[in-house]
Amino acid sequence: MGGDSAGGNLTAACAASLVDDSEVDIKKILLIYGVFDFSSMGQASDNIVDTQASDLMMEMMVGSYLGPERDEAVLSDPRVSPIHVSDKLPPAHILCGTLDGLMAGSKLLAKKLNSQGIKNEEFYYENMPHGFLHFEDFFPESRQAIDRMVKIF
Repeated sequence: MGGDSAGGNLTAACAASLVDDSEVDIKKILLIYGVFDFSSMGQASDNIVDTQASDLMMEMMVGSYLGPERDEAVLSDPRVSPIHVSDKLPPAHILCGTLDGLMAGSKLLAKKLNSQGIKNEEFYYENMPHGFLHFEDFFPESRQAIDRMVKIF
């Protein structure tokens, strides 16, 4: 199971919610430049890189995804911020570009998975922005990342 951007968030949330379903056996998940913790977005982090995404742009993206009513209960809901149920995730492959404003969240999720003994692999592509997989004609790294995903899955 896998997804990119909002799909990465949905993949993690769905995988965590299905862990106790005996009819579902998710072997591994592919999380591509997703948001895994809306409750901490915008907070300072050692992993945050300077990106082209302004605070206004991030607010627009979060608002588009979650709507205008975003109190702490919504932001920390595991269906919205799956990092809060990361102990229920299957092995994960986490992929992100180093110019993506969401890279800090990917690194934080990987760190949390490691601390819980959940197998995961991280792949960070130098100087790649959010959504770089969609621009194969411009970035050779897009094809490299896609080829890597095909081998993994």
